[in-house]
Amino acid sequence: MWTSRSEFARCVEAAEASGWDSLWLSEHLTGPTPAAIPALTFAAAITTRIRLGTSVTVIPGRSPVELAKSLWTAAELCDGRLLPVFGLGTAESAEHRAFNVSRLDRGPWFDDAFPVIRDLLGGERVTASSRFFDVREVCITGGGPAPVTDLWMGGRSDTELRRVACLADGWLASFANPRQTRRSIEVITDHAAGIGREFDRGHFGLLFPYARERRPAAMTELLEHAYPDEHPDELCPVGVDALRRVLESHTAAGVTKYILVPAERPAQWGSALESLRRDLIEATASSTILRLGR
Repeated sequence: MWTSRSEFARCVEAAEASGWDSLWLSEHLTGPTPAAIPALTFAAAITTRIRLGTSVTVIPGRSPVELAKSLWTAAELCDGRLLPVFGLGTAESAEHRAFNVSRLDRGPWFDDAFPVIRDLLGGERVTASSRFFDVREVCITGGGPAPVTDLWMGGRSDTELRRVACLADGWLASFANPRQTRRSIEVITDHAAGIGREFDRGHFGLLFPYARERRPAAMTELLEHAYPDEHPDELCPVGVDALRRVLESHTAAGVTKYILVPAERPAQWGSALESLRRDLIEATASSTILRLGR
């Protein structure tokens, strides 16, 4: 998170100036974090190149028309640099209450709403009925498609992975070890093939935190609480060598795109993002696997 408009602006401008491909914001209603779509729209106004992603945009509990309209607006204002990733949201009961949706309704709501959102962003006039919403003869874009190329999804359960295979253009994992990403990619590609759908093998991503010198105690505590069966080094590497090992193992598993998250908020965003970029370049330069993948 950040403490002011100026701090966020410095972070965004530093990310673009230091050559990062994209900037990502997560969505968490009950925490002290900004709403992703408005914040990314602000980021679009002060940048020209960097792409802007959501990780993830929560669908259950929302009107598909309202959400599609917000995404269309953001995509137009950033000249097509928006990279939306959709999901069910976290498993926390406080988040479900905030979105006014029960745990059991999250999956059905998503399944009903996602095709509506895709069609609306595609410029179609949509009529769709569900026990969660009623859409009648709605077109949000004036007839032309929104400048959004791909719609990705998150998720790790088999049900979520099959949903990715059926509906999404890409998959973004988070807090996963290489065994999990390999198996998840296999489930997605196998299920997609089984329904006659070809899933782009270049559209598998992973988000993970990285610490340059030490893992903050708060991050270690979070990992040990949320993922007690996983070694923290696999989920949040510390230092260039560990970063290289994590990237190599997930690349071998089929991951092709990465989102790195600083393990703690830096004092200076500009120098921190430059240092992180140098670590990433050093990690990939010393690896045959990653060099071949660039």
